[in-house]
Amino acid sequence: MRPKSAGEGHDDANHTGERSRERQLWCAVIGRALQDAIGELGPGSSVNGQSRAREEARRWFADNGHDFREACDSAGLDPDAIRDRVLRMTGAHETLSRVPSESVRPDMMGL
Repeated sequence: MRPKSAGEGHDDANHTGERSRERQLWCAVIGRALQDAIGELGPGSSVNGQSRAREEARRWFADNGHDFREACDSAGLDPDAIRDRVLRMTGAHETLSRVPSESVRPDMMGL
């Protein structure tokens, strides 16, 4: 086993810190979408703007599309569990049940 050169360990630490910051960013994106989906919008938003943002956020979770799944993966979260939980929280689970949820298991719900 060879000793590490002067900068080797530092690069690993930078990479880990960068990944952690990226994960935090994606968690914040998903958190903002959740706030929009449940109607927690800022006071400066118009009623129409609030309604549109809420519906767009709910659709983002419900559609289970590539962008949603990629955001969850980047945040280190299970997209199926997140989707199921958000749809239940927003009351959209029954009305949007026609959108397939892939392999949601009860043991995945402990976020």
